[in-house]
Amino acid sequence: MCYDTGTFPSTLCDKPFFFSSITLFDSPKIITLSDEKTPVLALGEGTLDYIIDNKYRLQEDANLTSCTPVALKPAASHISHDECTINSKNNEIIITYPTFSHTVTAANKF
Repeated sequence: MCYDTGTFPSTLCDKPFFFSSITLFDSPKIITLSDEKTPVLALGEGTLDYIIDNKYRLQEDANLTSCTPVALKPAASHISHDECTINSKNNEIIITYPTFSHTVTAANKF
């Protein structure tokens, strides 16, 4: 899962097995990322179901895409909820939810 400022309004994922329920569109839809230049082919929509740190189960609405290198979660959607934040410092990203937080070390040492 990658938080992305260019993904809006829904999480994008190309792995159907991460969905607990999914409805395929009659025909694929083109979704444009917020840069208004990057098209993504959406095949359906449903409930993305995943576990963080082997103990926190999260479910959210998402689009099934034809090709997204990683699942892209809209940062704006996350921080629009009370007590949800995304902060970074010292090559770490701290993602806070109402009942827990998760720290990720940056792989590319930005």
